[in-house]
Amino acid sequence: MPNWIRLDRGTRVRHRDEGFEGIIAEGLTELCNGPKRNPDGKTQYRIKVAGVERLNLAAECDLVVLRGSPQSRRTFSVYVALLEDVPNGSGNDVYVGMTGLTPEQRFENHKRGYKAGKKWVTKYGVRLLPELYEHLNPLSREDADLMEKETLPNELRRRGYKVYGAH
Repeated sequence: MPNWIRLDRGTRVRHRDEGFEGIIAEGLTELCNGPKRNPDGKTQYRIKVAGVERLNLAAECDLVVLRGSPQSRRTFSVYVALLEDVPNGSGNDVYVGMTGLTPEQRFENHKRGYKAGKKWVTKYGVRLLPELYEHLNPLSREDADLMEKETLPNELRRRGYKVYGAH
């Protein structure tokens, strides 16, 4: 069987010939109605296209991946933001987070209060500290999750930082 890429649910794709764009809906279907199938000879992908009621079907070879699903992409990042004037802070306060955006975009969203959680960065964030995280990125979702919750906060605590976030 030739090599082929299994596309995860949520992967954004464009059909090479027909030009439509959509999202892999529920992965594979064995209800094939066309000559093109994946190399297993029996499956195609179900693709949800905006404004279209039925799901389109296509083989992997007909699709161009525009953006992988959050689970499969290695485009997650951890980031560290410097915090100032935190009540009961240490004077060496940082926030550790994880994002599918760039750290810069996520920091701006924090500052605007968008999806800001407990608002540590919104209220007290001054700037990013790329020297503490750039060498770690990009990461898979699983690696970024572990890095955000355990590895990076523990390392920063050892270095004398008081860490917020890391949830």
